[in-house]
Amino acid sequence: MGEGSEHATQNRLDIEAPPPDIQSLHNSPQSLGPSLLRSAPAIVLFAVAIADAMRSADTDLWGHIFFGRVILSQHQWLFHAPFSYACPPGSRDWIVHDWLGNVLMALMYGATGVIGLKLTKFACVAAVMALLALAAAETGASLAIQAIVLWVAAVALLPLMQVRTFLADDILFAALMAMLARETYGRGPRLWLIAPMFALWANLHGGFFVGLAVMGLYTAVRGAQALAQGEGMRDAVRLAALTSAAALATLINPYGLRELIVAVQVVHNPFTLAHISEFRSLPAVMADLHHTHRPLFTFVCAVAIMAATVATFALAPSADDLALFAISLLMIAGALYAVRNTAMGVIACYVPLCRHADLLAVRLRPSRVADPDGPSAIWRPLHVGLAVLAVALVFRTGLLSKTFPVVEAKPAGAIAFMREHNLTGNVLCEFGWADYVIFHDSARFKIFIESMFEAYCPHLVQSDFAAVYYGEPGAARVLDQYPNDFVLMPTGSPAYTLMMSQAGWTLIYRDPVAALFARAGSPAARIAGAPELAVAAPPSVFP
Repeated sequence: MGEGSEHATQNRLDIEAPPPDIQSLHNSPQSLGPSLLRSAPAIVLFAVAIADAMRSADTDLWGHIFFGRVILSQHQWLFHAPFSYACPPGSRDWIVHDWLGNVLMALMYGATGVIGLKLTKFACVAAVMALLALAAAETGASLAIQAIVLWVAAVALLPLMQVRTFLADDILFAALMAMLARETYGRGPRLWLIAPMFALWANLHGGFFVGLAVMGLYTAVRGAQALAQGEGMRDAVRLAALTSAAALATLINPYGLRELIVAVQVVHNPFTLAHISEFRSLPAVMADLHHTHRPLFTFVCAVAIMAATVATFALAPSADDLALFAISLLMIAGALYAVRNTAMGVIACYVPLCRHADLLAVRLRPSRVADPDGPSAIWRPLHVGLAVLAVALVFRTGLLSKTFPVVEAKPAGAIAFMREHNLTGNVLCEFGWADYVIFHDSARFKIFIESMFEAYCPHLVQSDFAAVYYGEPGAARVLDQYPNDFVLMPTGSPAYTLMMSQAGWTLIYRDPVAALFARAGSPAARIAGAPELAVAAPPSVFP
C-alpha cells in the first residue's frame, strides 16, 4: 500500500506512516491523503485570516473600477488611447487585457461599495488557500506538515494579496497546481477542465501565459520521463493535446491573439522593467526594505519556502513528482526575476514542499507513532480556539470597515484644489496617480499615460515621461513639446525640483504629498492666493 493510503487512515497531526521506499513511493489512486479541509478546517481558516490581513487599496484599484465602468457604459472593448493626450492618433488600439476582471470589480463596487471589495478579496484569498489545501491532500503528507507550510505560505502571501485583477492569476494558478497534483499522485486525471479554465483566465487577467508555460513544462518533463522508462508516449501525447486545447481556449477573448502579444509586451517593456516597482527583482526589493528599515519578514518567509522546496527535494528525492518540482524551479526563477511573481512562486512550491518534507520526516524518524488517544483529545479545543482567533483577526483587521486606506498616498489635496477652482486640461502626473486622476474626473482631465500604456503607447512617449519624472536631460523639451496644461508630481521628488527651476511654469498648490504646477501666464497661474501651500495633506483613502 502507498504512503497516501497509509496516511489516509489517520487524521491526526503527528501520525506518520512506516518508512516507504522513497524512490518508488506512489499514492493510491483510490484514496485521498490527510486533508486539512476535511480534518482541520480551522487551520485553513486561520491561514486565510493571515493572508487576508493586509487591507489597503492598491494603486491599480481606481483604474480597474474606472475601466470596468467604461466598458459597461460604452459596451465596447477597443478604444484609441481614450484618456491619454500624449499618445498620437493612429491605428493603435487601447485594449484591456483584464477586461472581465475590471467589469466584475466595477459591478461589485457599484453594488456593495468598499465592504463588497473587501469581501471579494477575502473570498479570493480563501479560494487560494483552499486550493492549496486540496493540492496538498493529494501528496499524502501529514497534517502537521501541511499546516506548518500553509501558515508560512499565508505569511508570505500577505503583502501580495491585493484588491486587483492580478488575484485571478493566483486563484487559477492554484487551481492548476491542484489539478496537476491530482494528475501526478495518481488519483485520476481531471485535466480536461483546463480548457474552460484557461478561457476564463484569458479574460480575467493577462497572466494566463504563465499557466501555459507551466503546462508546457509539465508535459515536457512527463514525456521525457516516459521515454526514459520505456513507457511510450501515450501519456505525453494526451498532455500535449490538453495543453494545446488550453492554448486555443485563451483565444476566446475580445482581442484574440493580441491578448497574448500584449501580455508578453508588458514583461519585456523597457519602461516597465526600469520604472515599475513590482517588476524589480525579489532580492533588490528585499535589499531596499532592509536599507529603509521596513519589515521584510513576509518576503523572508517566501524565500524560506522556495529554499526549503529545493533542499527537501535534494534530501528526499522522488521521481514521480519531478514535473511539479520543475515547475517550482521555474516559478522560483520568476519570483527572483520580478517580485510580482512571488505569489505564484510560493503557490508552485507548496505541493512539492509538503510532499518532500513529509518524505524527509519519515526518513529521519521512521518509527514515530503518535498516541492514538492523545491528538483527538487535544484537537477539538485547539480547533475551536483557532477558529475563534481567525474570526477575531478577520474583524480586527477591518473586514467590515468602510475605511479603505491606500498603499501609496494620493494627491487628494491637489485634486480638491483643481475642483474648487474649476480647472480643466491635460495633466502630466506621477504614473501611480494617473488612474486616480481620471477616476475622480475623467471629463475634466486627461493624463499623459495611464496604467495600460504598454498596450498602445510608443516607447518614445514612455521615455519622455521618464525624463520629466526623474528630472533627466530632455525634460524641458517634453514640457514644451506636449500640450501639458498642468504638472502634478510628488513634493520633493526629482520632478518637483525640475519644475521649480522652470521659468515657464508656476507652482499653484503644494502639500506634503503633491505639488501642482500650471503654465506661467495661464488663467490657472493667476488664481488669487496662489500658490496655496498646505501644511498638511488630506488623508489618502479609497476612493
